[in-house]
Order: sequence, then C-alpha cells, then structure tokens
Amino acid sequence: MPWVARDGRVDLRPEGRFGASIPMHEVRGVETPAREGGFAVELRTDHGPIDVLVAPERAVAELWSRALSRAFVDLAHPDPRPTARQRARQAAAGKAAPTPDA
Repeated sequence: MPWVARDGRVDLRPEGRFGASIPMHEVRGVETPAREGGFAVELRTDHGPIDVLVAPERAVAELWSRALSRAFVDLAHPDPRPTARQRARQAAAGKAAPTPDA
C-alpha cells in the first residue's frame, strides 16, 4: 500500500512505503494475523498497526515476529518518557500523566 502523508498526499515511490520512524517505546507488540493469502507481521503501535511484511507461511511470519520482538526489547530505552500522544491518551482515559520534564 502507498504511504499517505498527513496532508493527504499519496507517495507512490517504493521508498515512500516505509513511512516515518516512531520511538521504540511506542511499539506495543508484534502480531501475525492472516492476510492476503498469507500471514502478516504487524506492529501494534501507539499510532495504529504498521505492516512489516506478508509471508506465505505462518512459520515464516512467526519467525520474523519473534526476531522483531527480541530486537525491540534490546533497543528499548531503560526509562522512556511518555510522548505527547501517550500523555494525551492517558489524560483522555482519566489517568494522571507525568509531564515531559518529570
């Protein structure tokens, strides 16, 4: 699928499909749902789901899923501060959100 910018522009270049980076602590997990005749490797993030790839076999998707999950643990910052998006979601849920300076 093409990358769609926030202002609605569609980038049809292949490199546009990768999109923008997000902080590691906004990645919540990796799933492998059935999709397009195969199995997707899908990141669960604070920004919504992000497809990494679609593999023809579940075993291949699960292998990539486990590898990414391990990498995310290794790359995670030991004390991440909540982002503005996370603070807004916490506030909307009625939870106390620490300030960025805390």
